[in-house]
Amino acid sequence: MHSWDKLWYNLHAEVKSLSRKENLVSRLKSRPRDFSIQELDTLMSLCNCEKRNRGKTSGSAIEYIHTQTKHIYSIHQPHPGNEIKICYIKRIISFLTEIGEIQDHADVGEETSRGKL
Repeated sequence: MHSWDKLWYNLHAEVKSLSRKENLVSRLKSRPRDFSIQELDTLMSLCNCEKRNRGKTSGSAIEYIHTQTKHIYSIHQPHPGNEIKICYIKRIISFLTEIGEIQDHADVGEETSRGKL
């Protein structure tokens, strides 16, 4: 493979990865009720987080460790289903915003009769 071909291939793979991340972030921000643990694994990986099971005695506990900041997000694997509860979706958005992997503009401009959400 020539150097230009290799460069093009790597660039294409990076763009594909970015669009996958953008799609998952967009889906996450829509606060779906059917966001799966597999989608979370993929998103966290694309956001530079490593997945770690917390050990034999922790049951279904999972940690995602941001490789650059070392911040940790902990969650229990959903069971019996595969979907992550909406309260955790909000926490995941906050975590990814805090570590600088996404910008949360979902609440901007949303208002109710009592003020901003």
